Amino acid sequence: MTEEHAAAGDDRAKTDVPYREPGPTPWPEGIRSIALGELSALGIDLNRRLYWHGQPIELGQTLVLSAAQKAWGIVLATGALLAFLATFVQGRAAAMTWMCQVGWIHTWCTAG
Repeated sequence: MTEEHAAAGDDRAKTDVPYREPGPTPWPEGIRSIALGELSALGIDLNRRLYWHGQPIELGQTLVLSAAQKAWGIVLATGALLAFLATFVQGRAAAMTWMCQVGWIHTWCTAG
């Protein structure tokens, strides 16, 4: 938060985000806005799940992969794992070589 915002307090922060009037946006065919009298049909349980006339409202979408997508996912994940392991081993070898050169370790150093 800048000094200007800190000096102006919370009122300034509220005015930074402009108010957007709920205009007459056209709804797609077969959809309308909720009327005030229908708000009593909305409900919520202890786990904060929404209900409409006692029926749960599904807000998420399940990801379903085809067999080919799953196979490619396995191939790519395996490749990423192998790349990680190769990078780790190469980094460890370089670190050991450097530590031998500066004299920090002597156990695995080659004579020379």
